[in-house]
Amino acid sequence: MLRFRPKEDLVPYFTALEYLKVGKDCFKFADKSFVGTIMAELSTMKYDGSRGVQEHILNMYDKAAMLATLGIQVDESFLIQAILNSLPAQFGPFKIHCNAHKKEWSLNELTNLCVYEEVRLRKEKRHTALAVTQVALKKKGKVRKYSPMKVDEPGKSSQAHNGFTVKGHFCGKRVDIPTILPHREVVIPQSVEENEQHVVHETKGYLSKNFKMVDMSEAAYVIGIEIFRDRSRGLLGLSQKAYINRVLERFNTQLCSAFEKEPTHQANKERTSHPTKLIISAMAFALRFTAPSSLCTQISLTSQIFIPLAVKSTRGQVRNTVRQICVSLKTSNEKIVRRSANYQPPIWDYDYVQSLDNKYMGGTYVSLSMKLKEDVKKMLKEVVDPLDGLEMIDDLQRLGVFYHFEDEIKRVLESIYNNNKHDKWNEDDLHATSLKFRLLRQYGYNVPQEVFENFMDETRHFKPCLCKDIRGMLSLYEASFLSFRGESILEEARDFATKNLEQHHKRKDSDQDLASLVSHALELPLHWRMPRLEARWFIDLCERRPNMNPTLLQLAKLDFNMVQATHQEDLKHMSRWWSKTGLAKKLGFARDRLMENFLWTVGLNFKPQFSNLRRNITIVNALITTIDDVYDVYGTLDELEIFTSAVERWDISAMEELPDYMKICYLALLNSINEMGYETLKEQGIHIIPHLQKSWADLCKCYLKEAKWYYSRYTPTLEEYMNNAWISISAPAILTHAYFLCTNPITPEGSECSNKYPNIFQWSGTILRLADDMGTSPDEIKRGDTPKSIQCYMHETGASEEDAREHIKYLIRETWKKMNEDRFEDLAFSQTLVEIAMNLARMSQCMYQYGDGHAAQGRDTKDRVLSMLVNPIPVEY
Repeated sequence: MLRFRPKEDLVPYFTALEYLKVGKDCFKFADKSFVGTIMAELSTMKYDGSRGVQEHILNMYDKAAMLATLGIQVDESFLIQAILNSLPAQFGPFKIHCNAHKKEWSLNELTNLCVYEEVRLRKEKRHTALAVTQVALKKKGKVRKYSPMKVDEPGKSSQAHNGFTVKGHFCGKRVDIPTILPHREVVIPQSVEENEQHVVHETKGYLSKNFKMVDMSEAAYVIGIEIFRDRSRGLLGLSQKAYINRVLERFNTQLCSAFEKEPTHQANKERTSHPTKLIISAMAFALRFTAPSSLCTQISLTSQIFIPLAVKSTRGQVRNTVRQICVSLKTSNEKIVRRSANYQPPIWDYDYVQSLDNKYMGGTYVSLSMKLKEDVKKMLKEVVDPLDGLEMIDDLQRLGVFYHFEDEIKRVLESIYNNNKHDKWNEDDLHATSLKFRLLRQYGYNVPQEVFENFMDETRHFKPCLCKDIRGMLSLYEASFLSFRGESILEEARDFATKNLEQHHKRKDSDQDLASLVSHALELPLHWRMPRLEARWFIDLCERRPNMNPTLLQLAKLDFNMVQATHQEDLKHMSRWWSKTGLAKKLGFARDRLMENFLWTVGLNFKPQFSNLRRNITIVNALITTIDDVYDVYGTLDELEIFTSAVERWDISAMEELPDYMKICYLALLNSINEMGYETLKEQGIHIIPHLQKSWADLCKCYLKEAKWYYSRYTPTLEEYMNNAWISISAPAILTHAYFLCTNPITPEGSECSNKYPNIFQWSGTILRLADDMGTSPDEIKRGDTPKSIQCYMHETGASEEDAREHIKYLIRETWKKMNEDRFEDLAFSQTLVEIAMNLARMSQCMYQYGDGHAAQGRDTKDRVLSMLVNPIPVEY
């Protein structure tokens, strides 16, 4: 096989300076006719697919630059329009998009878009292949020109054989030439008859004068297709055996052994009436152009069906030879057996959700809330003692009303941080030091772990006398969970505080409020808790405190009820949307969990001004839950591969390839996500659908990988599992949508950063996956699902389940350290999105704290829904 590329230049060798000078002189003395020639070339250039579209655009730009050098300025908008006009019909929808959505495109923007469109078209296999370019060949003093050969569609009588080879002429001789010439490389077969060898030598001689030639010897494969030769019979062809085997494997078929047998009339009649004749015909057509490795090959279905085909080679038909195909379709009379997770119907029906009512929407409560907020702001301004200020900020956070006082909180913390070197008020107070450390780190201030060295002895351990200070020990425990990687003092603090708090918890203490706080913290630290659920719990606790500030408590109760009313309106809106989709009725195998899907969004951001975020993320969650069940429970591997491909294409026409039950799911996905993209385009003028589509494609590809593991009974290593699982748990998809829904204005830097899934996305997804596995793996393993992180670790190391669970808890702690450290590093994102990412991790530890809180509808999840979304807190005036 020979491969050659056109030479860039045929000029003699120069030094760089001499070469540039020659070029400059050529342009300096160009005349008007040269200008006209370049302008004509620029206006008539067409992209023919023989090279990349980027190179085509650069070539047109070079023409424009040459004209500029000659004094003819080409406007950029004219050049862009000329480029668009030069694109072939395959780029038709793309050109309409360019002309309709933006008046002016820069050349760089257009180039990037064209390259992206070219890649997309290649994925859809919309290539344009030219057989041979125009070549002038000299023979016996005469110049002969040969035009490009047109490749017809397969199946029509033409020079082409299934798009792989065509017959052409070189130097007056008839030879077979491949039609696919990638990257301007031409492949010339060397297996020609002896009497044609002089033609090859003559052709080589001519081409060597104009092209750089590399002799690569005989080709065994071309683009993965095997080349077979039979010189004794003068045969040269391409074998499609590998392709046929892939088709047969996809349809769960089995290729039978070859035999010789003439087809009967009855067999032909049966073949033409069989319902799978289209599949068989397609495979038969592909085999038509495979040279006969054996004279006959059989195809059978439930009963034997023979398809006689005249065997053809690239040199013509082989007489008196018949190829028959035999395929055994194993699934022809078998019913597909699908799994079932036996999910229960929802306990929150449509009528119940629509009946929710809340009286705290009126203007009276708004006025009262405004008055209480002003009183609290006044209290924050009048605070003098730094510890009083810190404790008040801590109460505001835990009561869930901190978002009303962001400026005041920052002012107090800024004052404390700036006076840190001069203040001695907290040197010997473990509670004050720990609370100061936790709040300052939480708000992004750089506070080193060494602030706790004052409480350690010479052996670098915490002093035993601190054990009596239970309040200080509790504050130290909570502060230790804001540690970074490698902070050994905070690691020591966590172990020390945990040990002493557990001992205290075993004793019956007279201070019931402190005992409740200790028990609550040991169950799950404050830094890992869902903020809204924590607010509801802390309000109940504060009502029992004798020294609780009544203004703060009254504001917390009233604000909780008012925000709850907003959440109920969001929930009712999403309940109507879910009912209209019909997914719950059409896809009975999937989890119908609208309430739980909405509960996740309240955990992500409960603030009343983010209703649009909650509603759209509820849509995302509902679609993820449904599609997850398609992959995990119901779909066959073949169906899942088709669905994954359809999501990658993101095209309504892909629905035609899907099974009926997948069509409604796929259409709901496209309609919902495209509508989000439309709203963003309308409001901000930013096209976000490609970013959203990528997140769904990545999610489905990870789902598909897990499905393949299931069907092959493969248990990956823990590392291999986690590399896929932090995406398959859907965190990147959720957070990508959250970025575009909560950010205004959307920036190119932020869009690009979200596309690459930054660290904060990965850490959030890792915690979500590990928490999910801790809560759901027992039920999923009983169903025979793919092994989870616990089982992967057990299989890899031989550890017991108890040890494996301890290892997963360790991984969760280490991932939290990474997230604490990186939360202020992603400067392309707002702190709102960073907090959403952290809240997603917090919500996972809440939802899976006592098992599968998302699917199982247990008592704990039901109580949380009632307390946060249904029942208001009694308020006395």
